[in-house]
This record gives sequence, C-alpha cells and structure tokens, in this order.
Amino acid sequence: MQSSRWLPIGTAVIGVAILAALATAFVLPAGTMAQAPKGKGGPPGGLSKVVVTQAQTAEVAEQRSFVGTVKPIRRSLVGSAAAGRVEQYLINEGEPVTEGQPIAILRRGIIQAELDAAKGTLAMRQAELAELEKSLKDEIEQAAAKLDNAEGQFAFRQSKVDRDKALGTSIAREILEEDTSLAIQAAATVRESRAALRMLTSGPREQKTLQAKARVDTQVAEVQRLTEQFERHTMFAPFDGFVSAEH
Repeated sequence: MQSSRWLPIGTAVIGVAILAALATAFVLPAGTMAQAPKGKGGPPGGLSKVVVTQAQTAEVAEQRSFVGTVKPIRRSLVGSAAAGRVEQYLINEGEPVTEGQPIAILRRGIIQAELDAAKGTLAMRQAELAELEKSLKDEIEQAAAKLDNAEGQFAFRQSKVDRDKALGTSIAREILEEDTSLAIQAAATVRESRAALRMLTSGPREQKTLQAKARVDTQVAEVQRLTEQFERHTMFAPFDGFVSAEH
C-alpha cells in the first residue's frame, strides 16, 4: 500500500525536475557560456557549454484494457427459400460478408439436371424456329417473284389482245383468238401465284411458324422457372456484416 501511494509522488517530483531543467535551458540563448560553480570537477576557466534545442509537444496516451459486450446494430437469421440439406458453407463463422454474397448452398443436383435439360430443349426449339423462318422467308420471296412475272406476262398478253381488237378486220381472226387464249392463261397464272403467296403468308406454313414461336416462348418460361428454383437453393447475405453462427 505504501509503495502504491509513493509512486505518483515520485513521478511528480521527476516531472518538476525536468521542467525546471528546461526552464533553465531556455533562459540562456544559443551559444551562451554559463559560469560553472567553482570547485573540483569543473572545466578549466570555470565555463561550461549549454546546448539549446527547440521545444516539442506530444500527446502521451496510456493503453488500458476493458471488459465489455459488443452488440450488433442489425441481426438476421438467414434461411433458404427451398427445403433441403446444406451441401456447402461458403463462409466460416467470424468471417465478413457483403450484401448479396453467397454464404451457403443446398443440394441441387436434381434441379441442376432439370435446368440443363430445359436449356437443351430451348436451344433445339430455337433452331427449329430459325429454320422455319429462314425457309419461309426464302419461299415467300420466290413466290412473290413468280407473281410479279405472272402479272407482267398477263399485262403483255392483255395489251396484245387490246391492240388486235383495235385493228379490227385488218388482223386475222386466228391471231386474235391465240392472243386472247394466251392472255387468259396469263391471268390464270397470276391467280395461281397469288394463291401460293397467300398460302405462305397466311396459310398452314405461317401457322406452323407461329406454333414454333409459341413453343420457344413456353420453353423460355420453363428455363426461367427452373433457374429461379435453382437460385433458391443458394443463401445470400442480406447486408454487410459478419457470420456469427452456422446452424
């Protein structure tokens, strides 16, 4: 008990001694020669050098240890949206996590296989639709070209018939009948070409293409559904923090 009481007093005495020494040092300017006391041990002539330095300020902090309890600002019990066994913990207890970071994965082998199969079916149906659309486009262009040719032939034949009729009796009857017959054939070819083009644009072939598009859209929805289920087997951190426990 006595030593603990005397220690601060001794410290205070030392502090006073240091301050007194500094005060004495600052009274004398740099390079001043101070008169040393006469007696034994002093330098010759009774003079001693005084070294002066610039004063500095500093903050002295004493480290202390305390016992306390740290409470989090936010706490969350993270669970999975799907039932199943935990297959892998991606984060250990005490490790930091960021918002949206995966922290645990459930068993998802079956759902992974279903998702892969759905993606394969989607790729196949997309290829079928692309083939139908490409071939249909080519066939429509071909039918449109045939229709233009048929209409051109019909216009030519009809113009010849009109010219034959304008000439009257000066042209042979056989020529008029032949030109008229050719004009009728050209008109029939036009109607046939128009029907073929209509069959491609609004007939069964167009319906097949629309059905293929519908199958692709349906498969896209199936892939999205399985993808969502697959993601439900992964647990994510809801906010930045630390993992406190694993259950």
